Amino acid sequence: MQVIGAYNTGDHDFGYTCCMPANVSIDGLTVHNSDKKNPVYLLANYDSEFEKDKPYAYVTTKELTYKNIVSENDIEPKICESYAQYEGLEITKY
Repeated sequence: MQVIGAYNTGDHDFGYTCCMPANVSIDGLTVHNSDKKNPVYLLANYDSEFEKDKPYAYVTTKELTYKNIVSENDIEPKICESYAQYEGLEITKY
């Protein structure tokens, strides 16, 4: 499960640049996840077959700031499943 979902393989030309918000700020989030085996990710794994330098690369979030995230089962959400997809991501936890 992801808080901010996205899907883009970077293989199709939509005629414009596809992107996520440049900056994401989360302040005050309660995660209701009864599935302790599958973690919650703040940012989506948007391409299951990710390769760097695809022809129509998806522009991802550059800055993530978060605080006051509460999980009902005491398992803190993870940032993302694939850090390679978010190269250069600046993360700030308050």
